[in-house]
Amino acid sequence: MNPPQVIHLIHESGVTAHKMCGALTALACAALIGQLAAPPAHAASLSLGGTWNGAVLEARSNCNGAANNGNHGTYAQYDIGVGGGVIEITQSGITGLRCTYSGNYSENGADRNGSGTFTCTDGKRGTWLATGMLVTENEMSLKFSEQLNTTETCTINAILGGSRLTPLASQYPSIDYTGAWYNRGEAGWGVSVVKGTTTTLGIIIYHYDLNRAPAWFILQDGVWQNPTTFSGALYRYNGPPYSDTFNPGLVSSAPAGTATLSFASATQASITYTIGATTQTKSIEKLSF
Repeated sequence: MNPPQVIHLIHESGVTAHKMCGALTALACAALIGQLAAPPAHAASLSLGGTWNGAVLEARSNCNGAANNGNHGTYAQYDIGVGGGVIEITQSGITGLRCTYSGNYSENGADRNGSGTFTCTDGKRGTWLATGMLVTENEMSLKFSEQLNTTETCTINAILGGSRLTPLASQYPSIDYTGAWYNRGEAGWGVSVVKGTTTTLGIIIYHYDLNRAPAWFILQDGVWQNPTTFSGALYRYNGPPYSDTFNPGLVSSAPAGTATLSFASATQASITYTIGATTQTKSIEKLSF
């Protein structure tokens, strides 16, 4: 069993007043989201977001492979982002192992906790729990536990520690990605991106559901993982049809999944989204008018 090396956290805030978007265009709604989603300045100063480097110390027990039991240690880089109610972790190890953790996140002052499920590229999966998260501007530690429950069963208790080598501000992009993005070979769906008053992006994915009906998904309170990668939770929106008198009371939303945009340049990017049981990665480009 390969040890965990790189941990990557995403935490989004819950739904805000998106019923205000009812009659707005996709770009206007995305701009509004970008403004509403901006985190308080004091929260950013103590955010887990950014790149960290440090050690992973593990104590493993109850493994079905006896050689995997005992104490283990390794070096890790952590690319971390945080933001209200949802957490997602992408773990990329120096051995090539890649694991994705997702679940819930709560924060009450200095008390931070997360829990959920994970899957790895080697087929392993299970549950995880993170408690005792401590963070300053340049140092962090995390008490992390996971339970493998597939072909390999193992209980792992770990302490993750790291130092931030660059200031948090360096995680933000210098490029404004505002615009309409699409896949040249897949007409009919696309992504609207608008930079808000801070570094936060307002993002709307317009696509089709399993019944081939049009569907809107709004990326809620996403965070920058690094200057080119932005991630968040998706919420699907429904409302009255265009043929009716608009009634804001009929607008509703529900959690739908997650999405990550990776920008290769000012005009080229990829989007990975998970909606229900479906995960897709698509190349997109900025539409020129």
